[in-house]
Amino acid sequence: MATISLNEKIYKQLNDAEDRSKDMLYHKHPLCPRQAPADHVVKSEVKTFNFGIGNDLSPFQQPPSDELDEMWEDLYNCELYLSIFFMEEAALLPNKTAAIPGDHDGYYIAELEVFHQLHCLNMIRKALYPERYPDMALGTDQSDEHVGHCIDAIRQGLMCAADTSVVVWQWDEKSQKTTFRGNVAHTCRNFDAIRDWALERQITEKFYQGILVQDNIQIPIFNPAGSSYFPSS
Repeated sequence: MATISLNEKIYKQLNDAEDRSKDMLYHKHPLCPRQAPADHVVKSEVKTFNFGIGNDLSPFQQPPSDELDEMWEDLYNCELYLSIFFMEEAALLPNKTAAIPGDHDGYYIAELEVFHQLHCLNMIRKALYPERYPDMALGTDQSDEHVGHCIDAIRQGLMCAADTSVVVWQWDEKSQKTTFRGNVAHTCRNFDAIRDWALERQITEKFYQGILVQDNIQIPIFNPAGSSYFPSS
């Protein structure tokens, strides 16, 4: 009840903040309880994971091939990796995102974290096979930094989601001992529904990273220690 009351208080503060000027959108609190743009498509489903050992392998565990590369890239390909957000949505994000240069409809660019994490996992996979993916071979500053970033991005994502599904131990007749079993039921978010949402908002034209677009959305940058500041642009 205390959490609900706190959220209601923050929500009221956000909605009562009518002191903003006509040409400025302003975040009042980092713990914004408003719905994230893709939240309305999120649906829960029960899925049983592959054990990933022996005969219970997923298709993503096959040896490197053109087919496997296509399967991985289809999960998060460039059209999904970057999405279009409306100005009203961008103004409610807890972090500021960039406007799309030359777009007169006021669209902003952003991405859903799940696609970033899938990209990172694929980069780590490629680093395991330097003979096929020489650009990802470890030993250069660029690849080492990229893979290091990806490992920690996935670590943070796992700890943030903190899946509490129960992994069980069962008696195995063949080995005559109790063993870990990973092929158990999990309550998951329906990935296809989220992917379809991103597909509908895919970037269809080239995004020019070298152009700064000034706008009137002001969202403070919140530091881990709790302090905040406004970016200069």
